[in-house]
Amino acid sequence: MKPIEATAPKFYHKLAATGEYRTVASRFFLGHVPVDAAWAAIGEARQKYLVAHANRFRLGVAEIDSMPSPSEEEADMDALFSAILGNVQSAAVIPHESDTQLLTCLGAMFHNDLVGWDDSVFLNWYLAGPPRDFVIAGVGAVTLNPGDAVLFDPSRPHALLRKDYSRFTTVGWGDAIEDRSLFVAWDIDLTPQLEDLFDIERSNEKTLQANGFANIDDLQVMKATGAVRVPRTRHGS
Repeated sequence: MKPIEATAPKFYHKLAATGEYRTVASRFFLGHVPVDAAWAAIGEARQKYLVAHANRFRLGVAEIDSMPSPSEEEADMDALFSAILGNVQSAAVIPHESDTQLLTCLGAMFHNDLVGWDDSVFLNWYLAGPPRDFVIAGVGAVTLNPGDAVLFDPSRPHALLRKDYSRFTTVGWGDAIEDRSLFVAWDIDLTPQLEDLFDIERSNEKTLQANGFANIDDLQVMKATGAVRVPRTRHGS
């Protein structure tokens, strides 16, 4: 996987479980593992599943839902996990017991995932679907095709857009099963090595503010474009 650096304003948030503070990552990683015959069959089987359970998965644009994950007979999840991460695993301790899901969606407007995942990173591998642009606010965009993977801090606003679009829109996505995006997704608890890899800092709020970090609660994120605005504070406030 190769790193891509952020240029956005620096910001931090408070961890719900411990009350500690940490910064949001300043880089994310891209990789690729080709979709082999076994995984292509899984993708086709899940698309048929969507057709058979149309009422259950009647998702609108920007809605995300989980599907039945592959069984051990269908796929070796640990092998895929290791193949995607490659050189990243040699630089960081990454728990193999990370939670795994198979997700389906028709795009996603800009959002972060602080509730439940404020001390995690996500690894998403694109299993099936048309080319989509994965965009992280202040970091950049990459066009995902089946086999592409992204490792990122979900605290930073991110979105899945129609290819070559500069903003999220609810129109033009199509309503065929083939228009859906299918991802294999892992929720990975942060380790000290991963924090170093992502350039994540843990400190107290006063120190982070003194070093120029903004409180994530003060950010204004445009859900269509991902633009991040940090309101100026009045002198003495």
